Amino acid sequence: MSRRADVSIDSEFTDPGYSSWCTFMGRQFPECYCVNISSMKIPKMLAFCAGEYKSCNIYRKKRENIDVAVQ
Repeated sequence: MSRRADVSIDSEFTDPGYSSWCTFMGRQFPECYCVNISSMKIPKMLAFCAGEYKSCNIYRKKRENIDVAVQ
């Protein structure tokens, strides 16, 4: 059985070790690295979900889909 944790990131949260949190952290997609975390996903989760999310392929694809839907 798979469970999905609801993660809420305070917009005021800052950590000097990370540039920023992914804007999708509060509403993750099934393919996000922060969903069903395993030891293989941790480096990508730290790099993208809690860091350079704009470089993440998942973020870019979802952002592109949202932008197209809004047009």
